[in-house]
Amino acid sequence: MKKSKFISIILVLCVIVSCVFALTACLDSDDGGEFDPETARIALLVNGTLGDKSFFDSANEGLQKIKAAYPNTTVKAIEMGTDSTKFRNFVDDACEEYDIIIMGTWQMYNHMAYATVEYPDKKFILFDYAGDFSDGKGANNLYSIEFKQNQVAFLGGVLAAQIANDPSLPLSNGSKQLGFIGGADSPIIKDFLVGFIEGVHYADPNFDASKPANDPANANKITVQSSFIGTFLDPTRAKDQANILYDRGCDLVFAAASQAGLGALDAAVDNNKYYLACDSDQIRLFADQPAKQRYIVGSVLKKVDVALFRAFEKIVNDEMQWGTNERVGFDEDCIGFIGYNSDIPQNMIDFVEETEAKLRAGQITVTTAIGSGAEMSIVDGIIAAAK
Repeated sequence: MKKSKFISIILVLCVIVSCVFALTACLDSDDGGEFDPETARIALLVNGTLGDKSFFDSANEGLQKIKAAYPNTTVKAIEMGTDSTKFRNFVDDACEEYDIIIMGTWQMYNHMAYATVEYPDKKFILFDYAGDFSDGKGANNLYSIEFKQNQVAFLGGVLAAQIANDPSLPLSNGSKQLGFIGGADSPIIKDFLVGFIEGVHYADPNFDASKPANDPANANKITVQSSFIGTFLDPTRAKDQANILYDRGCDLVFAAASQAGLGALDAAVDNNKYYLACDSDQIRLFADQPAKQRYIVGSVLKKVDVALFRAFEKIVNDEMQWGTNERVGFDEDCIGFIGYNSDIPQNMIDFVEETEAKLRAGQITVTTAIGSGAEMSIVDGIIAAAK
């Protein structure tokens, strides 16, 4: 009798334990709680479209890297288009269906902040903008990523200055004039620009760094003419502005303008001048279009793909610190200069690589337009004096 009673008690306990595990599993899967990262459902919300051969395509490559390394995950890039009034609906739909939601740029921050509160059991990654955790929003479910694009743009400036000083290159007149096109007058784009300008000054033998850029002693410096076109999506507007810069004598234009930058490349082709690409390896991406590839001198990379894959691996390895912002650069392999036009001689490449080594070693300090150390009056002064 005692034995039968003991067995009955054991059976009851087993049933109770089984019910507890079943209930937990139901809560986890149906209510969006804990999930297994290696089988996670991941959505990338693109506030625009893919096909820019730049910023958003790089983010999508990150998504594909996750899928390749973790084949049991479900990944989807959702193109929201350009009508921002519809973005909130896309966000809600993604939060209902996916475990991890990825968004990028300052344009999406308000939507991200809303989602972290409305969907506390979901996880969020924001790239190319810093989350504000001061009010507690996102403390348990948001990780944000910024990039040290000023440092890699510095390398672009080093190469561009050498090109602008060398009339022996096939598409350079040695005009000592360079152009920059930004998709927006924003701190992130100015971070590109100020880094580019300082790289130009660093490599310009006619620039005296001990004196202000607008000092008479620097009258023969390489100039950088800049323009912000107010869009990342309109290649026609970027092409029109690039045509103006080339008409003014610029030997090279650097565009940090996502999809709009493709118009600047078209202008380079039309004007038979050099173009410096941004965010993706456009020499590789245009391999099937040699008539365009020929004008690309290289690419200033903000490696969104690497940053997103790195973030996901933090989740998989239980190393993610939610409620934090991280600014990534060379050390994390999240920025870099890649690809060289066949016109570029080895001595120029060597100088860029030597400069990169100094940046990595902390021997060169580059002014920044973002973060706690940013002084926008100084940044704006550098931009104005470079013209």
